[in-house]
Amino acid sequence: MTQETADKTYSAEIIVQDRRGLHLRCASELARLACSFSSALHLTNGKRTADVKSMLGLITLAAVRGSHLQLTAQGNDAAEAVSAVCNYFTQLGKEI
Repeated sequence: MTQETADKTYSAEIIVQDRRGLHLRCASELARLACSFSSALHLTNGKRTADVKSMLGLITLAAVRGSHLQLTAQGNDAAEAVSAVCNYFTQLGKEI
């Protein structure tokens, strides 16, 4: 059995709205969410890129409030993963 369609890449820009930025609790919850998808997920802040499935990697982004992050996902469920991560950041913005 062959796969007829190649994995697609999806991306989105995210603006960190939480007043504390991407802190430990957020990074932990975000990594847990990302691990529920099979796709590869990465966030970029300037020159730094992190695997979204790695809490430590997310913390190294040093994303403060107002940071513009670039999210990319590649894999079978990439569209769903991008949507879920964007929704997560939207919910964080509402908690302010």
